[in-house]
Amino acid sequence: MLAGLGEEVLYDDRAESSPGEKLQDADLLGLPYRLIVSDKTAGQLEFKPRNSMTTELKNLKDIP
Repeated sequence: MLAGLGEEVLYDDRAESSPGEKLQDADLLGLPYRLIVSDKTAGQLEFKPRNSMTTELKNLKDIP
């Protein structure tokens, strides 16, 4: 979806890594935004800018 709009996307699908390890690696890489889709978000997307302490839940259908 975002890659089709010309955005660079890093998809971390490592099965052997825990979610915490994946989030830590994203921080080490300096990714500007974190988007998480999981069973816990129930059809929503968890959005967090790197420079923010807050996380927002957004509906997947509202994302371009």
